[in-house]
Amino acid sequence: MSFQADTDNDGVRDGAEDANQNGRVDPGELDPRMPDATGPAGQVCTDDKLRPVTFQSESGADLELALPPSFTEVTQLKSGTEVKGLVGYDSTTKTAFLAFRRPAPLDATDPLGDEEALRPAIGSTGALRNRTAQVFKTWEGFEAVQAFYDQAGSSTDLKRRTDALVDALVPGSTGRLSSAAAGVTGDFRLQTLFVHRSNQSVVVVIAVAPLVGVTGGNRGTPAAFSVRNLSDGSALAQFGEPTAVQCERFQLPQAKVDFLFVVDDSGSMMNSQAALAATARSVAESLNASSTDWRMAMVTSSYHLASTGNTGKLRRFTRNVSKVKSWLTQNSTCTAGTCTQLDPSESAACPGDASQGVNGGCWVGIGGSGTEGVLGAARKAIDNMTPGTAPGAAESDTQARGDATLVVVLLGDADDQTSGDTTTVINCGTGGSQDKAGNSCESVTNFVRFFGDGSGVAPINKTGKRIAVHGIVCPDGMACGCTPGGPCSLSEGSREFNPQPVDGVSQLRHAAVVKATGGVLGSILDTASVNASMEAIIDDTIGNAGYKTFKAPIGASIKVAMENVRDPAVCTASGNIPRGTVNGFDFDGSARTLSFFGACRPASETTQVAVSYQYWVDSVKAPEGAAPTGVSR
Repeated sequence: MSFQADTDNDGVRDGAEDANQNGRVDPGELDPRMPDATGPAGQVCTDDKLRPVTFQSESGADLELALPPSFTEVTQLKSGTEVKGLVGYDSTTKTAFLAFRRPAPLDATDPLGDEEALRPAIGSTGALRNRTAQVFKTWEGFEAVQAFYDQAGSSTDLKRRTDALVDALVPGSTGRLSSAAAGVTGDFRLQTLFVHRSNQSVVVVIAVAPLVGVTGGNRGTPAAFSVRNLSDGSALAQFGEPTAVQCERFQLPQAKVDFLFVVDDSGSMMNSQAALAATARSVAESLNASSTDWRMAMVTSSYHLASTGNTGKLRRFTRNVSKVKSWLTQNSTCTAGTCTQLDPSESAACPGDASQGVNGGCWVGIGGSGTEGVLGAARKAIDNMTPGTAPGAAESDTQARGDATLVVVLLGDADDQTSGDTTTVINCGTGGSQDKAGNSCESVTNFVRFFGDGSGVAPINKTGKRIAVHGIVCPDGMACGCTPGGPCSLSEGSREFNPQPVDGVSQLRHAAVVKATGGVLGSILDTASVNASMEAIIDDTIGNAGYKTFKAPIGASIKVAMENVRDPAVCTASGNIPRGTVNGFDFDGSARTLSFFGACRPASETTQVAVSYQYWVDSVKAPEGAAPTGVSR
């Protein structure tokens, strides 16, 4: 079958009609022998309806980028005559990017090592804060990490900040953005991609936008999606890789997600618990706007230990946002069957006894063990709530749903000190200190085997499925949990256990599990960082619950149509669903999934949806391409 031919003359290429390219007409596919491109498929899949993209290719840098046509300013970065990468600007969305290739930094053998080594150079152009990072594999199978930062620069023009990043990361090169100012200034959001093709070939893409233009109420703007497409891996290929067109028709059943929050209840956690509570309402609104049926439950880091008020206590699955907030709100207690200190718009029932933990099942408190074991607590709780209720069975507030995705979120300012099923040991025992783990803690490998790492080896938890573990924790190289109100640095004796990197390699136990399970690694340092972390976690959860495409779409090329939308009075363009997380669709490049929101959700689980997109064809097998030169390791 030809990918370019259109045998039935219905405007859709033969290869695009056979969505899985198996030579048969499977359910949901178009038939290349019959002119059947009608309905939603006819609105987005014919050649004249495809969303256009432009391609920028550089053989020396071994990269190709797929960009919206609005990126009209793209310039080569050169060292002498050798092309190192590209820098570009979109005057329509007021976004910019730089993309370059270099050898891996000294001692870096994976994308997290690349990111950690290059982060100081990025930060030299403006202080970084609110970092989140997530490891994934690109559509070609390369190890990669997507990292977001907020960067200071309140009076700096967007184009000049992008040039400064080029100066810091590709020093001595020529080629910068034009001198005309963008006319928008920072602070900035940097959304970055580090692809570790080999130790000789690391590709870095940094998308730059004004922070206020892509966060808060502007998270659904064209600028926000532009930088997301650039940093999620979908826009990047090796030089010489062609593209093809895909058309898919599908229906979207409602996805079920059960969240388990595992919260440190030691004495230093009051402010961090409050910061997480502050995100509860926006988290629920994001989930409710999607096609996700969600519930939340909570245990503490003392769950698996003996003799604390939260030992073995589950704050049970609920869809009540006020109840979740009460679990994290200082001095919220159970009074007349209701948790106090809450938003009066939604009451939260509580048992009033010790069956669900301290304070009558309301605030988790800060009276738990000072030797925290968040990973051990998570494992014990999952053992107790799985394999869960059978699909179609009545829900249980103490059991996970067997047909739901189970997601774990860790909140803790100390690294894990689990030494056994029901024990922890301070600083991981003999030879340990606040900066170094001793030799008595349980192997991280045990936890990776339990939660799963996507390697194809079945996890040993009772669900038999990989469970994503996200972490809002103390960042690598930092100090956390110091005396409240005082400074917190590596010289403070009151700081919590947080092993420091060795030769640039992270020693953090919970971070290793988050990385292995494909979770989001966020920061607990302050309210803003906790909020940024939860935004990333919810985006990832919604994305992973969406429709998974047959191929890996180029994000900028996606076009969606729908037979019937939830509210046609609000979502008026059913033949071209807008990109948006309020009323529209979104795309997760690392998961290659589509999600729908608000009025533009399918009217029912049987609604026909069609999507067209371009995808890269993996035809280049040499990870180094033409080996880059002139950059010292």
